[in-house]
Amino acid sequence: MKKYVPLGKQSKRKQKEYHASQRQDWGMTNPATKKIASGKVYNRKKAKVARQRGLEPQAYGVFMGLQVKLSNTGYSVIYI
Repeated sequence: MKKYVPLGKQSKRKQKEYHASQRQDWGMTNPATKKIASGKVYNRKKAKVARQRGLEPQAYGVFMGLQVKLSNTGYSVIYI
């Protein structure tokens, strides 16, 4: 019958073999944590895609009595 020897008293080589046998693979699990982006935070990429697709609301500006409506296709001027 083999006598039990505590791990701390075993040789470094035996300890290394023991610890190597205890290690396992992550398998299909991804160990990196994932964070879901908040919808309240400004996302530059999302805004850029919206601009390219024309989903962004129209921008308006007033300059010296003229109201200028900007859009993806150009601009139009309305005299006030």
